[in-house]
Amino acid sequence: MSALELLAEVHRRGVAIEVEGGHLRLSPASALSTDLIGELRVHKSKLLELLESRPNTDFDKVLPQGFSEEQPTLRTDGVTSMSLAEFSRAHLVVEVCSEVLQESVVFASDNATVDSGEQRVVYRARELSLLLSLGADELRSLHAAKKIFGATLEVS
Repeated sequence: MSALELLAEVHRRGVAIEVEGGHLRLSPASALSTDLIGELRVHKSKLLELLESRPNTDFDKVLPQGFSEEQPTLRTDGVTSMSLAEFSRAHLVVEVCSEVLQESVVFASDNATVDSGEQRVVYRARELSLLLSLGADELRSLHAAKKIFGATLEVS
């Protein structure tokens, strides 16, 4: 993993990263795996260079933000505590296993980039408010149409 990929992954996990006196400060560090912490140590000098030279860069926007089964873009802890408005701006892509639809779908922030090879139906944050008002049968019907036509839901 490159230093830039590491910064994007740290951001996707909801961890703040700052440079303080030549050291990396990560909060909450508990959101990072031992392997990821090891990668951060290996790339520390490059990370410091990137952060000091581009202090206001949103590194999560620098790389494409797709979703794969093997490496999810986001661990869902943290998403469940967000409001829909926060999620819409969070650059996140999340797999959701729906009991009503009996399949996995993808919820994506309005500003997130979803992998062009994504096979599951993707619902943007702006579409989710519409889904909240539907009953189970309406949701299944709407989902079937979206699955067939790949359309975006619009609220009128």
